[in-house]
Amino acid sequence: MTRKLFILLLAALLTASAFTGCGAGTENTETTPIAAETTPVETEPETAYIDTLEERDLEGYTYRMVAQHSDTRQNFALTEEMTGEVLQDAILQRKQATMERLNIEIDEIAYEDRSVLQNDVAKTIRAGDDAYDIILTALSAGINTLTMQNCLLDLNTIPHLTLESERWNASMAEHMRIDGRQYFTTGVTAVSYLYTPQTVLFNLEIAEDNNLPDLYETVLEGKWTLDTMQSMMQNIAVDLNGDGVMKPQDDRYAMLVEGTFGNALYMAAGFQCVYPDDNGNWKLHIADANSVDFIEKCAAIFSDPNSVYTDENSIDQPLYEGIFTEGRSLFISATIRHAVSFREMESNFGVLPIPVVNEGDPYLVSCNTWLPSGIGVPVTNGDPERTGLIMETMAAYSYDYILPAIMEKTLGKTARDAQSYQIMMMMYENTAFDFNTIMDFGTSSALLRGSVIGARKNFVSSYASLQTKAEKALEEFIASCRGET
Repeated sequence: MTRKLFILLLAALLTASAFTGCGAGTENTETTPIAAETTPVETEPETAYIDTLEERDLEGYTYRMVAQHSDTRQNFALTEEMTGEVLQDAILQRKQATMERLNIEIDEIAYEDRSVLQNDVAKTIRAGDDAYDIILTALSAGINTLTMQNCLLDLNTIPHLTLESERWNASMAEHMRIDGRQYFTTGVTAVSYLYTPQTVLFNLEIAEDNNLPDLYETVLEGKWTLDTMQSMMQNIAVDLNGDGVMKPQDDRYAMLVEGTFGNALYMAAGFQCVYPDDNGNWKLHIADANSVDFIEKCAAIFSDPNSVYTDENSIDQPLYEGIFTEGRSLFISATIRHAVSFREMESNFGVLPIPVVNEGDPYLVSCNTWLPSGIGVPVTNGDPERTGLIMETMAAYSYDYILPAIMEKTLGKTARDAQSYQIMMMMYENTAFDFNTIMDFGTSSALLRGSVIGARKNFVSSYASLQTKAEKALEEFIASCRGET
């Protein structure tokens, strides 16, 4: 655990006293003995990370950030003035501190539509135009396409970046490198990253009415497994209007599921779709025996329309979310962004990680790849060393300003109780990414996630029909990364 996350987790425990310590109590009449006089131990003050970075005068250089950004998919501040809103002020503080330290200006080029951004940026890069220093957009339908079009620099060639540190994302550094090359990352520089962890939200009132075990304790004791979840889903669904047909507009469900939950379950089980064999050849592994067994297990749990409502491709998101906010589902697969947007709902809800397979397995937290959390640097960048210094400086300030604002304030306001807050805090320690979830070689990831939630049938035969295409797409990508095409 990093020092900052430890401090923030301590804050969570202090917040717990705010949730639980407001009732009447008994007066403590015990006296505390006065400690014996001791000689204070002198310790060296800890050097802030920002103070270890080079502080250079870049003579008013304009640093150009192109990003997908909107009110609901945020990467920049929503205003240019301090307003007292903690997160917005933190984003502005990050910007101002970076500009002052390095004597630069920052040009924020915002796109609301990720497809338009991807097309414009790719066209500009292919024309050889050095128009941007950094790109922030969705990993899926954005960074993945730019990577496959050879538009991005290998981040490992850029000085100053600490890609394996908490300022970026260690899972990216571990799983997104091809022969030592890494073309994209994520981290606190992308504000939207902090909303991407995938969760299971649950309705506390339905859980209590059905005498379910304490779900928080279940998580903290390492017992939040698929089998446990399945057992809790029994006898929850109700045909409220009595017409004999389960309808999302009227009835109560045990679980609400959308497509990316399939990816999240797969990664929570410890699977990676793409990794090299013993000879260093990168392969797709989603049809291995263990993988197929897991897919079939999950499909059996989540494919029952009398218990589970599935919106695989988020076709009707208002309806999907509305079932939960109206108090008509025990569980819903969601992101932290959803949890924040639900904080005004009348029913109490809690936040849980994605369930694991076996008791005691670590909770690996998959991140939604469709929010604009991906970070890349164009191959047309004219001064990667300067860009690296600015990126690392901004990452350091993001960690100092934006991370606490999200965790202590935004998540603090979202959590209905101390345990939810504690679990949300823990999620950022084990965020996980999978190459194929981002790249979707030959549409194999779309097939996988749909099959895991039972929305797609006959996984083995379906994968066999596209396996050649998927493997060829992977081979072409690897060759491109190696400069062989």
